[in-house]
Amino acid sequence: MHPPSHLAVPLTLLAFLIGSVHVPDAVAAVLEPQFGCGKAQSPGLKKVPLASMAIKTPLYVVQESGQLFKVDLSRQVWTSIPDHEFDSMPSVRPSANRRWISYSGSRKDYASTQYWIYDRQTNTDRLVLEHPAWGGGIPVFSPDSKFLVITASYDKRWGRQSGEGTFVLDTATWRSLPLKLPTSIATKHAWASPHWSKDGTELLIMIRSMDGSDKWEYFSYRPSTKVVEKMAGRYESKIHGQVFTRRGRDIPVSEEVRARSDVGLESEHSPGGKWRAFLGKESQKKTYPMKVVGPNGVVREIAYGHYENCEGNTLYITGWIDEQHLVFRDHSFNYRVFETSTGNTADLFNGEESMRIFDW
Repeated sequence: MHPPSHLAVPLTLLAFLIGSVHVPDAVAAVLEPQFGCGKAQSPGLKKVPLASMAIKTPLYVVQESGQLFKVDLSRQVWTSIPDHEFDSMPSVRPSANRRWISYSGSRKDYASTQYWIYDRQTNTDRLVLEHPAWGGGIPVFSPDSKFLVITASYDKRWGRQSGEGTFVLDTATWRSLPLKLPTSIATKHAWASPHWSKDGTELLIMIRSMDGSDKWEYFSYRPSTKVVEKMAGRYESKIHGQVFTRRGRDIPVSEEVRARSDVGLESEHSPGGKWRAFLGKESQKKTYPMKVVGPNGVVREIAYGHYENCEGNTLYITGWIDEQHLVFRDHSFNYRVFETSTGNTADLFNGEESMRIFDW
């Protein structure tokens, strides 16, 4: 699948899993040979053009330049959303209901930081917040997709102080509510880290002082009542994250929804539950299979990966586009599609052009 040649993207994402994949000559195009700490093989799957799979679900791809595209995989047509002239690849977060895509970053020449929302239902995007460049956080959708929280920390390089603070956006109206927190930490020295409770009823915010005092404060905000509450919390090194507590009890925190291209799973069911893709139990050994089991109980091995201390696993499940098409990737972030009805595979992208952020 090729976008216009002038949109070619250089390789910038960090391939943190360095490994190798080797296949027989007949299927060498399916998984190109790489060499690292060890070797692995892929079974002889037939490679076909992606267009022949007739995938109806569109792909949403963000280029390193920050431009968003809607991609028709069956027709190989890339439709561009207006270019907002980001300086580099923006931060991308989809909503849990998969209706919205939040993408944000600094504009060219660092004129400002902008936060955009793309609506997959109406094929439109809107600017929801803008502030001076630097100091911007990554927006986080609530588990029920009703709210989006954006944090912006003041930076001394700002020409003005407007835009700093915590903002809660209602996705029904996209109105922005500046959230005033009763923190004792001076605004210019405050850095906020937002999280949503697992049940989605409250926004949990950690405020940390960046003036050298290393002071931490914790708050809860409930959108339904607009009540702000100061609470207790701590940093837990075992989970590398914040723990919020109320009356001595930890509050379960929702796992953040990330773009599919950022996901590396070991198991996932298809949307309708007929199929399951999983890594074999041998995943902690040097060689392990990636398998798909169908409604008739037949197991098909679609790729082999390996595990090494210096590189970890070399194959990961990205997810099911629909009931028939599974996307998986290797250590070099090369993405392939496996089709359950035919047993064929196809490249989702070609070569280094696969280094993009995408979702469906």
